[in-house]
Amino acid sequence: MIKPLFLSICFILLNLISHAQFNGWGVYDSTNSPLPSSLVTSVSVGANNKVWIGTNMGLASFEDLIDWKVYTTSNSNIASNWISRVKVAPNNTAWYTTQSGSVGYFNNNTFTNFTAANSPLGAFPVTDLAFDGNIVWFTTQGAGVFKYDNGIWTQYSESSLGLPLDAAQCIHVDEDGIKYIGTYNEGVFIFDNTNWTRVYNLNANMPLNNIATIYKEDANLVWLGIGVQRNDSSLLKYNFTSVQILDESMMNGIQTSNIRHVNVDHNGVKWIASNDDDKGGLIRYNDTTYSVFRQFSSGLPSNRVYETAMDDSSNLWIATFKGLAAYNEANAYLSTESELSPMWISAWPNPARDILNFELAETADFSYRVFNVIGVEVMAQKQSQSNKALVDVSHLSQGVYFVSISQSNSSYLLRFIKQ
Repeated sequence: MIKPLFLSICFILLNLISHAQFNGWGVYDSTNSPLPSSLVTSVSVGANNKVWIGTNMGLASFEDLIDWKVYTTSNSNIASNWISRVKVAPNNTAWYTTQSGSVGYFNNNTFTNFTAANSPLGAFPVTDLAFDGNIVWFTTQGAGVFKYDNGIWTQYSESSLGLPLDAAQCIHVDEDGIKYIGTYNEGVFIFDNTNWTRVYNLNANMPLNNIATIYKEDANLVWLGIGVQRNDSSLLKYNFTSVQILDESMMNGIQTSNIRHVNVDHNGVKWIASNDDDKGGLIRYNDTTYSVFRQFSSGLPSNRVYETAMDDSSNLWIATFKGLAAYNEANAYLSTESELSPMWISAWPNPARDILNFELAETADFSYRVFNVIGVEVMAQKQSQSNKALVDVSHLSQGVYFVSISQSNSSYLLRFIKQ
């Protein structure tokens, strides 16, 4: 009879091998990492490249794929396990929203939660959040839009404003504090903190009023993702005068199926999340050319992509239906700028049973530290004037490990599997 642990290790190997052929890609799910679920709904990056991950079974975070933390209702005071959004505020506080109508933030190793019992949110799903300085804005599916300002709640809804804001789906706040709110069936509402403006199919070239995501790139360009069904989906550009529909003829034949998120990185590249089993994936636009990453032709584990976030080392973190993917266009996944010089030559075998060998490009003093998958250091060693190491891993339990290697001003993070 085949042992369950052996089957688990084989499954991990198949998962890693299936993505290893694509340079610059990595995939982390509930089988090869501490993630509580492979259904990753949201991702955000804070200070020191700390990555926060929302799933349908809890919230997780890590730094350098080592210091993993997982928060669920069973091991913390988080209000709910189904996380719809996680975002890091300007003060580096991590906020989250849930399907059950609660929101909260994490600070000093504890959660402060707002539910129907201690806030006006009610029990409606909270769909998105955004920051205007230290003020937090929330959209809900049924109760409109809420502003939270240091303990004071303000609600914007059809009953209070006479505007059809109740079924709000997304929100973006620009650098001037102007709010852009997308709704399920009523178009876009723009709030300059005094006046409300509505953009929808009766006054703009919008095929539908179902707005799933909004991102203002500059003073004259707002990106809109519209629709939830393949035949209804569109990617739109709004210049405050007219709406341009981007179809296949304008996007190198790429279909726009269920656009869920638009993100512009620090290089000005647009990353567009398309959530569709067949025609979805991750669309890249560099102001000249549209291209697309899909399952089986890239390292994406699924064509159902929800959200992206880029860290300071140009690693793009991608929330998908089948795990957290990471992509670095320099084919240097999880490298920093100082690490892009080729200090690394080889490591073998991987998976390793007794001995893990690695060799560096130059002879010098270096050190390495080995961590298990939950971030506990299990081995450490310093080497003098060498470029090779034979690491005895025979005593380690089967599973996934990480080796942090430091030499001069460079460092490298290696993942290996102990058989």
